Amino acid sequence: MAKFELIKRLWLDALFDEKTARSLPQDSQELEKALSWYWTFRKDFEIYNLRNAYLEEILRVKEPKQIPKEELNQYYRAFVERLWYEGRIRKAVGKVI
Repeated sequence: MAKFELIKRLWLDALFDEKTARSLPQDSQELEKALSWYWTFRKDFEIYNLRNAYLEEILRVKEPKQIPKEELNQYYRAFVERLWYEGRIRKAVGKVI
């Protein structure tokens, strides 16, 4: 029988959940990664009517780093799936963050 391991990606959770983003330390690598992804794909968040006020507040004063190509290739599918899921679920429920 195959064993499956649950991989917790805090940076991905922080993109869609303001409470998770606030719980990350200011100098953490996870927060840096979340900021980079949020900045890079901000138009996609607007299309799905998703918003993270905490990350936007930080981005007003801090320039995000560019996402490395290897990281983009590795996590892009997980990001797009989560973006689609969050956009569809929140639209159905009528909740906007």
